[in-house]
This record gives sequence, C-alpha cells and structure tokens, in this order.
Amino acid sequence: MAPRYIPALVIFIALIITAVYFYTEESSFIKGMNLTTGVVSGLGSESSSSITSNGIKESSNTQALVNFTVGSSKYTAEGRALGIPRWNVGEKVGVYYSPDNPNISRINRWDEMYFFTLICAQFIVIILLFGLVNFIVYKVRGRPLS
Repeated sequence: MAPRYIPALVIFIALIITAVYFYTEESSFIKGMNLTTGVVSGLGSESSSSITSNGIKESSNTQALVNFTVGSSKYTAEGRALGIPRWNVGEKVGVYYSPDNPNISRINRWDEMYFFTLICAQFIVIILLFGLVNFIVYKVRGRPLS
C-alpha cells in the first residue's frame, strides 16, 4: 500500500471506532429508561428544510416536540432535528424517559435514538464510495485519482 493512503486509512478506522462507540453509548443511554407514549404537539426551531418546486419555495421544520405524561406531570421531549420522514402533528410516538428525571428523554425512532451513529455511518459510506470510484478509475485508467 502506498504511504499516501495511510492517513485516509487512519481516518476510516477512526470513524469505524467512533461509530461503534456512539452506537454503544446511544444504546446504553436508553437501557435504564422507561417507555411511554407521547403525542407530537408541534415542530421546533432547531432544524428546517426547504424545497423549491415549480418556483415555489416551501419550508418546514423537522424537529419534533413530543408531549408525554409521567404520573400527573407533563413533559416535552425535543427531537434531535433529523425528522426524516417528516413528523405529523398529533402523531403518537414512543418516548423513552429517565424514571429519576423525566426531562431526560428521547423519542423512540431510529434517527432520534442513533443520531451520532448515523452521522458517522454517513461519513463511512462516503469514504467507501470514494474508494470504490478510485478503484474503478484505477482499473480503467491504470492509475488512481489521487
């Protein structure tokens, strides 16, 4: 292997280690929590997306605000701002909350529970795709892109 690929390999291995770390942390975060049902009461201001269709720009927030009740107290869980697929106001969703402090909560959906793991996985996929393209170019041209 050429020495110029070593930094990319180190970054790739670091990303894999980071993804595994985040996965174990995010999985263990909800381990001691209770699960209840909440209702999407609105959309927060943390994230928004916009789409232009036929010259008309449409914007929408993608962060869910979910109200849930523990005993006689009401709490709000804030989403982590991915919101894909979009949230629907009035939709019932599961909410994990800490029995000791219900303000510590997480919406029960894969993109909400494994947010940082998904970000690391996205970078891993990008690196793998670049490596694949580089390999294909090497086979066709006889020399790599970089």
